[in-house]
Amino acid sequence: MINYLAKKITNYYIKKNKIKEEERETYEYCFDVLLSTTLNLLAIVIISVATALYIEGLIFTIVFMTMRGVGGGYHANTHLSCFLTIMVIFAGYVTILKLVPEQIIFYISIALLGVGFILTAIMAPVDNENKPLTIKEYKKNKIKTIIILSFYVLVCAILMIFKVTRYYSFNISYPLFMVSMLMVLGWLKNLKWKKKDSIKIVKKNVDIE
Repeated sequence: MINYLAKKITNYYIKKNKIKEEERETYEYCFDVLLSTTLNLLAIVIISVATALYIEGLIFTIVFMTMRGVGGGYHANTHLSCFLTIMVIFAGYVTILKLVPEQIIFYISIALLGVGFILTAIMAPVDNENKPLTIKEYKKNKIKTIIILSFYVLVCAILMIFKVTRYYSFNISYPLFMVSMLMVLGWLKNLKWKKKDSIKIVKKNVDIE
């Protein structure tokens, strides 16, 4: 459905001479991402409102999206899989906030922050077969990731110091941790992708010989 809408929107702008025909593929991808992101955000907003977690939902979204934007990680093969992945992650976040005692959440936050920081610092950025990074882009995203990650970790650490703000440290540590987990999954997926490419190259060389 999202792919279909992206193509329809692109066709509309091409007919209006706002987009050139040779730019079709680029704009279809951009509209595709825009529509998918909008759907995910809308679902998060609805859940946040329904559970009265307005600030928590906002902080989660900001941290998750900024870290994903520069750090990359696992990307589902379909929009439905992507949507379900985000919903499972956010559902886990809401469940913990609603059911787990605040004191325990604090200790969970410390653990998630430590693991998330280490994994992200080591692995980021993680690209994918649909949008591989050049060496220049990799280095640029690495620096951006470290800067943004350090900022969030600092803010989270400050929140942990004061008892009245400890609760909000989880709003940062959880999405940081989940992004790091998506990086691990993305890295594992890339191993299969690069292995397939290596096999194709070998077969091609054999055929040439």
